[in-house]
Amino acid sequence: MGNEQSSPPPPPAIMVQSDPKPVIDPLDGLSISASQGCKECRLAVPQGSSSSTAKIRRIGGNDTPATTIEILPSIPFKVSFNGTSYTLSKMLLAYPSPIKIENVQHDASLWLSSENGLSIIIPLVGSNNPSQAGTFISKIASSIPSTATQDPTTKKYATIDVATGSDWNLSMLFPAKPSHLENIVDVPFFTWLLAPPMVQYQISIENNIQRMGWKPAENFPSVRFIMLKNPIEIDNDSLAFIRTLPPTPVPELNILQGSLLYKPSTVCNSNGTNYTGTCDPFANIPQQERINVDTLWQTLVGLISTIAILIGLILGIKYAADTVWGIGIKNWVISFFTKKNPKSPFTATSTIPEELSDQLPENLTPVNPLFNPENVRRRRRTPRSGLVTKEQAIQAHRRIKEREARQRAAAGTGV
Repeated sequence: MGNEQSSPPPPPAIMVQSDPKPVIDPLDGLSISASQGCKECRLAVPQGSSSSTAKIRRIGGNDTPATTIEILPSIPFKVSFNGTSYTLSKMLLAYPSPIKIENVQHDASLWLSSENGLSIIIPLVGSNNPSQAGTFISKIASSIPSTATQDPTTKKYATIDVATGSDWNLSMLFPAKPSHLENIVDVPFFTWLLAPPMVQYQISIENNIQRMGWKPAENFPSVRFIMLKNPIEIDNDSLAFIRTLPPTPVPELNILQGSLLYKPSTVCNSNGTNYTGTCDPFANIPQQERINVDTLWQTLVGLISTIAILIGLILGIKYAADTVWGIGIKNWVISFFTKKNPKSPFTATSTIPEELSDQLPENLTPVNPLFNPENVRRRRRTPRSGLVTKEQAIQAHRRIKEREARQRAAAGTGV
């Protein structure tokens, strides 16, 4: 017994303290007021891409009933969004629509999914007057009752082959306008990025206390959602077939903050369709003709600047007209437009007789060679220093003539 050794005490238990998981409001609905405009968003469908057959079956979760019809076209459809191509290999048909639009939840929905990160949701409503797009759904919906057969061993539902016809293509779903080899989808839609799920991580461990927090999952694949704003009208019989399924639980589709965008349509009705969705504001105005606020502001500033320059030019000409340079320029402009042998406004001219030029007082000699007495306005005011008015020149000429006459008279009388 003396050789027995006591075993070391067990390590103290680690106490885990977890921060509460952030509460994220689930996606309750979409609205134009909560989204940002996206006029550059571009959804396109290749022309002539159809699939004449498809396989359909019922699917559900491991512990939930089969609530959805999975549609696998024999030839996957293709679309492109802002230049990125996607292959839509699977479609899902269920009710009701998982997301409300402007506080309205529609009867059912069609999901188009790709494996590289794009899901398109098309809301559906029953109607006595279905649109052409509703034909796309009716070719599948009529076969839904045949999928109710379940294998007793595997519990899987039967897979049914449906002949959809050679004209079964995505162009039936989207009112669009042709552009080269594709159709540009011309209906309003919302688009957003799926927010990554929150995962738990260790913040610290100290004094046998492990603190755990929450953060968005890293390396979460980017998934873009597109949802049409206006529903497609399908016939009431097709809606009744869809409603033979149990209703689908609303999935958790959280929007990445700041990523919700809205693309308005450019027309209200597309050729060859019976699309009757409500027109968007300014929908019928071509994009290139819509008013851009920045362009309008720049135009207004330019107009005000131009008017200010013209007013300054007019006032400058008005006040410059009293100067020698202004008078010369004004007369030259008048002569130019009246075609009266215009002379340069910078040509020095004078109407003072040549015989008087050397007899004028020194303080009356023009110091400005551009002075033209004919262009000086007659005003009762003291002339500017160094300038000779027309009246002064005439009076000086008259005095000289009178002095010469007196001199001749005196010489004749011998006085």
